[in-house]
Amino acid sequence: MNRSRAFLLLAVVVAGLGGCRASSPGPERAVVLGAVLPLTGPASNAGEAVRTGLELAVASREGSPRWTIRAVDGGGDPMLSVRRARELAADPEVRAVVGGWSPATARPLAAALESAGVAFVALSPLAAPPGYESRIVSVHRAPALAAAAARYARERLDAGAAAVVRDPASATSMAMAEEFSFEFAQRGGEIPWTLDLDEDGEPIRPAGREPELDVLFAATPYVSAAAAAARGDRLRGVPMLLIDGWDHEGASAAAADHVVFRFSFWSAEDPSPEARKLRGLLRDADAAPTTACAFGWDAVALVAEAARVAGVEREGLRSLLEGGLDATGATGRLAGGGPAGVTESVAVSRVQPDRAEFLERLEVRIAPRRAVADTAAN
Repeated sequence: MNRSRAFLLLAVVVAGLGGCRASSPGPERAVVLGAVLPLTGPASNAGEAVRTGLELAVASREGSPRWTIRAVDGGGDPMLSVRRARELAADPEVRAVVGGWSPATARPLAAALESAGVAFVALSPLAAPPGYESRIVSVHRAPALAAAAARYARERLDAGAAAVVRDPASATSMAMAEEFSFEFAQRGGEIPWTLDLDEDGEPIRPAGREPELDVLFAATPYVSAAAAAARGDRLRGVPMLLIDGWDHEGASAAAADHVVFRFSFWSAEDPSPEARKLRGLLRDADAAPTTACAFGWDAVALVAEAARVAGVEREGLRSLLEGGLDATGATGRLAGGGPAGVTESVAVSRVQPDRAEFLERLEVRIAPRRAVADTAAN
């Protein structure tokens, strides 16, 4: 971080605290939270945004212990990220590490830090591999988005039949489609129509007669969802359920012809106190209120809550994070870990052609066996 940026962040936090003074400054030594981020390379904007969220979070925290961030650049490269993580782990002052903006870096980082005995919190909601239980601790886990969409369709929209759009070439898309289908069926709905994308990303209309359909769920880019809706006469105008992380321009375009609901972890319109606090600090720092900033902010919330309960020693932090932890941040309820699964909070928004309207947060429980992987558009 350059000097001017550091002073700006400090000024923002001091202003946000209203000029309050500590009763006794004391010689307390800060506890170090390491961060391996893509500060260079294609994902550098996200890496810098995560770092902003991390720094604002530790600077605005009150009480003990006092945290500080030591961010290093992994460049989005798995091997370099692991090397940087091992350097952090070699310093006993570093009590935990966050990072892994992508699954490609999150998984090797988790393995390397597990070997070093250091708690690790992944930023990627796709960090946990598919098909089996994982001990990787993430701020959030992507299956919650699909599960929330299924719940909303059944409970809020009273939808009995859904069409699903998926991309067979993407493990992420297929896993999210499976999650939605599982949860929708568990709640009494059925999936009579599935549209797969071809090699060019165009939806293939299923053979046979088109059934009556109530909603369309898309585990694909939004433009593909709109194209899929055009493939069926009974899909035109039905509500569309879209997952955050694809192309927002497509969502706005789809909203011109459909009622569009978006499911996300971070919503810039969320009225919760924690989200408002983060938005205010980001506004004062002239930084955009992005998902990356919110994930950085919430990674600190997760680690700090673990430290409050278990203390700042490495073993206690790691044990509590992996065993399950109840914490809340700007993105709602945080995942932590736990062998029995995690309960996540998902924001539901109504997308208009020119804006998004926050509606509510839904809590859904995700079993580890349905964790997803691959890459996601963040």
